[in-house]
Amino acid sequence: MYVISLLKNQGILKITKDGEIEALTDEAEGVKFGTTDAVTVAKNGVLYFTDASWKYNLHNSALDMFEGRPHGRLISYDPSTRQTKVIARNLYFANGVEMSPEQDFVIFCETPMMRCSRYYLQGEKEGLMDVFIDRLPGLPDNIRYDLEGYYWIAILTVNQNFVQIEIS
Repeated sequence: MYVISLLKNQGILKITKDGEIEALTDEAEGVKFGTTDAVTVAKNGVLYFTDASWKYNLHNSALDMFEGRPHGRLISYDPSTRQTKVIARNLYFANGVEMSPEQDFVIFCETPMMRCSRYYLQGEKEGLMDVFIDRLPGLPDNIRYDLEGYYWIAILTVNQNFVQIEIS
């Protein structure tokens, strides 16, 4: 089992059935994780997870949204090589991640942008990113696939509580 430790900013932990805990990774590109958020595991064992904000920890995460700058990252960790890689950066509070059924892309949410994006892991679009769904009715907090063909997105709050300003 893999666990993300938010409380003490310990990063990604591996916990065995016997309760043994091993810290796997707590930084990428020399930058410590600030608010590691969600993890999904590919069939080949590679972990994909979000660091919602490298700048702020969980207790100060609201400051990230108030600041309105992209401090989030999508990261992979390969247990066989013990390598941690940032695969997408400059994300707006990257929150939640889910693997596609074919294992060819991962979807992650960007909470204040009210959208979920897709990062391609293989195929002709490998290494590219696009918007999976935009203009959600509120702030996405996580995403899961249900094996029936549906992605379920948790919505933290509806956007009627937020003022959108259009500048022309």
